[in-house]
Amino acid sequence: GTVAVLPKICVLDVSCNPRLTQEVEAGGFKELAASLSHAVSLTTLRLQACGLTPDSLDALGNSLRCLPSVRELDLSCNKGLVGGLCRLSFHLPHITHLESLDLHLCCLTHTDLEALTLVVPYLRSVDVSWCKVVGGRLPLLLDALQPSVIVELRLSSCGLTTDDLRHLAEVCRRGCVSSLRVLDLSYNGSVGDAGWSALFAAGGLGSLEEADVSLRPLTSAPCSAWLSALLGALPRMPALARLAMQRWTVGSQEGRQLQYSTKNRNIRLEWDPDVTGWKTSSQEESQPEEEEG
Repeated sequence: GTVAVLPKICVLDVSCNPRLTQEVEAGGFKELAASLSHAVSLTTLRLQACGLTPDSLDALGNSLRCLPSVRELDLSCNKGLVGGLCRLSFHLPHITHLESLDLHLCCLTHTDLEALTLVVPYLRSVDVSWCKVVGGRLPLLLDALQPSVIVELRLSSCGLTTDDLRHLAEVCRRGCVSSLRVLDLSYNGSVGDAGWSALFAAGGLGSLEEADVSLRPLTSAPCSAWLSALLGALPRMPALARLAMQRWTVGSQEGRQLQYSTKNRNIRLEWDPDVTGWKTSSQEESQPEEEEG
């Protein structure tokens, strides 16, 4: 009710209120959704972890059609939305100024991804992290999102494949993501060396300011096979200010090259030197052998 009498409200954040969708008799979320149609100045709507369901999206969509000024829509951490995004996608084209859509941890399905690709063509920020359905289907998402306007793309823990990164590399090579500033590819350990090499060798990331390719905690893997491609790409990324590659291991000489290249450019390098395997041959020889059993 309060929203209905505050027509000039610009930001509404009711995140972390799962009871909104449980209080059916009291109106709950449906009452809130209906009142949104009066908030004509609303630019930011955050409904993170509100226990939303496909039925919730029906109610929300009807109000969003009346709010073309909304620029940021956060529906993240609503696992109950699984399979129901099509209920909202019908209304999204009416939000003509929508720039940011956050759906991380929403357990999207293949059907959800297809619904998303049909109607969000000019988003500037997209977060579908922790949605495993993206793995193997990144081309479908990128081809529908008009990558040329994307500024922030977060794909953490999406189960991406080597072919996914090869497709992303081709998009980069064509200059289709020339505006990209933030790229989060962390926790995608299923990508092979060829995928990382292709991405960094492609070019086309001249506006990139932050890149994260870190692995999951308690894991590690060597990056020697694609580190040279990364080092060669750094001069073509003049805006890069932060590079996170935690839990990737390198040899001592490679590690020095990476540190020199990033320090020389004032790039903040985030990694785990304790797991880089920087050991000289004499140090390795002096290590005591592990006892059997």
